[in-house]
Amino acid sequence: MDQPTTTAELTDEQIRERFERSVRNSPRLKNNTPLGEVTVNGAFSHYMDADTDTLWIGYRAGFRAALAGDA
Repeated sequence: MDQPTTTAELTDEQIRERFERSVRNSPRLKNNTPLGEVTVNGAFSHYMDADTDTLWIGYRAGFRAALAGDA
């Protein structure tokens, strides 16, 4: 995978990798945030756990807003 030249060029998949890494690296999140995925046609759709999916949606929105300078 080509690396983006700026963080503004990150794909949702690259942002999700960072989200999952932050969950795995935080003992509190790791113990309470299951990362089971639902895939559709081989592509990530959402997380099985509704709370994890809500956390992901907020993380992605905040990440995108920060990159756009809207935060």
